[in-house]
Parts: sequence; structure tokens; C-alpha cells
Amino acid sequence: MAIDARTMLLLTMGIAAIAAGFLWNEWRSLRGRSLPFWSGGFAVIAIGCGMSPLREAGYLVLGVWLPNSMLVCAHLLFLFGAARFAQRPVSPLLWGGILAAEVLLTSPIVGLSVQMRGVLQSAVIGAFALKAGLLLLRSPVGEQVAAQLGVVLLVHAASYAIKTGLILVPGAYGDVTTYQGFIIPLSLLEGILVEVLLALLMVGAVRQRREREIEALAQLDPLTGIYNRRAFEERAGEALARGAVEGRPGALMLLDVDRFKAINDTFGHGAGDRILTTLTEAVGPLLPPQTVFARVGGDEFVLLLVDAAEDQVEELAATIRTRFGAACRERENAPMAATVSIGSARFAGKVRLVDLISRADAALYEAKRQGRDQHFSGSIETLVSRRARAAAHTS
Repeated sequence: MAIDARTMLLLTMGIAAIAAGFLWNEWRSLRGRSLPFWSGGFAVIAIGCGMSPLREAGYLVLGVWLPNSMLVCAHLLFLFGAARFAQRPVSPLLWGGILAAEVLLTSPIVGLSVQMRGVLQSAVIGAFALKAGLLLLRSPVGEQVAAQLGVVLLVHAASYAIKTGLILVPGAYGDVTTYQGFIIPLSLLEGILVEVLLALLMVGAVRQRREREIEALAQLDPLTGIYNRRAFEERAGEALARGAVEGRPGALMLLDVDRFKAINDTFGHGAGDRILTTLTEAVGPLLPPQTVFARVGGDEFVLLLVDAAEDQVEELAATIRTRFGAACRERENAPMAATVSIGSARFAGKVRLVDLISRADAALYEAKRQGRDQHFSGSIETLVSRRARAAAHTS
């Protein structure tokens, strides 16, 4: 037994109402900025479907014109939701103007035929779905659900493009008061399938983005916004493996703010936090691509440079010390002209991260011993020999 248009209209209304409530409930927990628009779109569809049976009683304005216009409005809400999700601008004036023009042209006061009304409405709906799909396809790598949502909207837009042409076929779009013509039930069937897919993918896209945001936050230092120790160890291991395969030289640099405890004790932890953020802001713009920069301790930072020659490491260390000192002097509410000591360990080929950190830590100790605000770079053997000479001299 075939399902008639009235039954499919009832199913469409029920699914749209459930989807609207489901998306609204998800917004209450996830707070995704796109969800209220998408929920509103489904709510409008549900209301429009509920009004459609009035056409059978002869109320063409309430049963035909208004529900069809509400379907167009629902797709405009889907477009605005997609723009919010993709974080891309969409002019409300432009797309709202298209909606207003469509409503005016297809209203009862304009003497258009039923077929031309259908052509205009299908074309506008297809344009809204096309724009929304293209926006979602530009989502960042790793957001597969958003891309799938974009594909569904593009297919939906294509179906409306086909429908726009079929409306002009004789007999395809007959008496709208009795659902005559094969386009009406076909359109309702396609709408049911698309509704289910859109609702599921909309929620899935927001949840996947939230999971990615939580994962990213777990790898960032909350004060400075750069990587934390766990993220550094993960990314440094990958970078060292690539460097070993490609045979590129590099260096690991440890940065430590001089007399940081004294700054905290004298000026308070707020002043210490400002010093740390100043160092981060001063160092970040100086780093070459693919550098791994992280905060691994209270006032200790680490840089892993891949494909960096010795003179580049020396120049970077000198620039960091100069820029940081100047930034501290220029920053409002800075407690004092803080300085930074740097120890670096160079490498070429295969090397273990733990060995690099150990060598850089020894170099940092030597930079502190030499009077702070220094950069020291050398092998463990060099450090041992220097300390031996210094001990012999003092004895």
C-alpha cells in the first residue's frame, strides 16, 4: 500500500518537531551557536506542515502560500546556522532580502501561476541549501561530520534544482489543494529523508567540534595559551623522528625567567603571571615554522627547533633576550625589567628527547652560573671540563 501525501506530510511534521526539540536540548548542553538556528528551522517546518491541511478546506493563503514561505524561511535559518558553525560572514541583508523578495513574488497579491510560484520557491530554497553546504564543506580538517552535513545540503540543493525544472513539466505540479502531481509526494519523501540526516549530522558536527576543542584545551597551558608539557613531549617526539629521517640539524632550548621567585614574593603572583605572558608574546612571533614551543614548568619554557644551524640558534637566543627585556620595560604594570637565561643543546640525526633535555638543562645551569641573562650552548663534555677548570682555579 502506497503512502499518500497526507501521511508523508504528517510524518514530516512529526520528524521536524522532534528534530527541533532535540537540537534545542542539545543547545542547552553544548551551547553551539549554530544549534538555535537549526532548531528554529525545524520548528518552522513543523508549524508549516501543521498548517498545510488547511488547503483542503479552501484556505489557500494559510494552507499553501504561508506554509511554502515558511519552508523557505526554514532553509534561511539553516543557512545562518551553517554560517555560525563555519564562522564565516553571511550578510543577513542580502539573504534576508532574497527571502523577502520571494515571499512578495509568491504572495496571493501577485498574479503568478501555481507553477511559477513553485519555480521561485524551489529556486530560493536550493540557493539557501547550496550556500549552506558550501560553507560547511570548508570546515577544518578533522571535522568529517560537518563535511558530511555539507554534502547532504548540496544533494538537497541539487534535488531542488531538479525540482525547479520538473515543475514546468505538464502534470508534474497539479492541484496543490489535493496534492495532485507526482512532484508533491516525491518532494515530501525526499524531505523526510533529508530531515533525519540533517538533524543527526547537525548534532554530530557540533559534538565533534566540542570534542576537538576539549582535546585542544587539554594540550594547552591555561595561562599562556601555548603547549603544555604533555603536548610538547608528543609533538617533540614526532618532530625529532622526522628530523632523524631527513637528517636535519636542530636544537632544543630551555628558557628560564631569572629570579622569578623573587618577583612573585615581592610583587605578587599576578605580576609573575604578567611576566610569563610577556615572555610568551615576545617569543612567539620570532619562531620559525614547525617550532614546538611549550611551557613545561612554573617559569620554564622549551623550544624545539628543527632545521636550524648553529648561528641561527645563537641569533634567536640573542633576539629573545633583547625582545623580552624590552617588552618587560614597555609593558604597563610590569614589576621590573625581568631577564631570561637560555640553555640550548644542538643535535643532528637520531637523538632521544630525554638526552636533549638533560643537555639543555645543564647548559641552562651554566648560563645561570655565569650571571643570568645569558645564553649557553655546549655539550656535556664541555660543561664538565669548564666546571673542572673552575673548581681547580678556586682551590
